[in-house]
Amino acid sequence: MALLGRPNVGQAAFPGANGKIVFASERDGNWEIYVMNADGSGQVNLSNNLVDDDSPAWSADGAKIAFSRECAIYVMNADGSGQTNLTNDLLVCDGQPAWSPDGSKIAFDSKEGGIPDAAADIYVMDADGSNRTNLTNDPVTHDEGPAWSPDGSKIAFTNTGVDVMDADGGNRITLFGEGHIIGGAEWLPDGSKIAFADGGPPGPVIEIYVMDADGMNLQQLTSIGEVTAYPAWSPDGTKIAFDSDVDGDREIYVMDADGSGQTRLTDNAAQDGDPNWQPIVDSDSDGILDVDDNCPNAAEDFDGFQDGDGCPEPCPGGDVNGDGRVDMRDVMLVAKALGSRPGQPRWNPAADLNHDGRVDLRDLVIVLRSSFDRTCRP
Repeated sequence: MALLGRPNVGQAAFPGANGKIVFASERDGNWEIYVMNADGSGQVNLSNNLVDDDSPAWSADGAKIAFSRECAIYVMNADGSGQTNLTNDLLVCDGQPAWSPDGSKIAFDSKEGGIPDAAADIYVMDADGSNRTNLTNDPVTHDEGPAWSPDGSKIAFTNTGVDVMDADGGNRITLFGEGHIIGGAEWLPDGSKIAFADGGPPGPVIEIYVMDADGMNLQQLTSIGEVTAYPAWSPDGTKIAFDSDVDGDREIYVMDADGSGQTRLTDNAAQDGDPNWQPIVDSDSDGILDVDDNCPNAAEDFDGFQDGDGCPEPCPGGDVNGDGRVDMRDVMLVAKALGSRPGQPRWNPAADLNHDGRVDLRDLVIVLRSSFDRTCRP
């Protein structure tokens, strides 16, 4: 069993300006993928699904999110649209994805037999789900939570310690191995350090540590005295997001890279965890790292929210009948097509408002919000 029944999440922290924080939350009755601004504001549900979604990981360009859903790896756009299943094998349980720095591959862990608590191996596949390859091939240990080094040459992961191997699975070494509970390993964006959580000697207290990339100079960053885990470096390397149950339930916190300035970002009665920080790169080539780089080629955000991300967000869509306005007639057309896919009798491509190849509740939410949005009226 992973730490407290939760995955040992470990992803790369890619360099750039500090964008949003993606995380998993149980506030809707099941685990969903949420995103928020770096100060905790603007919390939005991206996955909107009836099953459990967790272990979110940003791509290096900050444009996509990989995550785990019911023992399969999915990817989606940064606004939650285009949710796509990359692995769909009932005989295995895949989880904890991590993008390679060049975006061409995704590392993840997998448990044979579809049993979540079975021994796990680290796998890698192409970003489209092809060419699945087992890197660790260890039938005994729990090798979990892969994290690419920022240069893409190595992968760190956890079991009863922190191990590192070449990106092809070769030259595996143990950097920290005390037989303790480990939760989450993540590289500093410049590749010089690795943060992780250690609960040794085994017991109820887990704290966050950092060490050099060669395993030297171990430092304890937190002394909270509770379960504190899943560290996530900010892209500029100055801060670390993490989750902790110090206030009675798991919440997302942020602190300076030396462990000072600990600040709570989420505050609700449900559990929040698995933070991962979005890198902002100069995707619009204007020489400035800013929020406009989140969506340089997208004129609108299909999540239906005016979320203050710096991207232009006119009417999020919903004029299904093409009459120049969004009203109840459009709502009825989406409702009529609910549950349909291309080739099926009720399929209406104009009702597929988030362009994910199906008409579902996400499309209905978009058209309902648009019907009340003044920017969607002529």
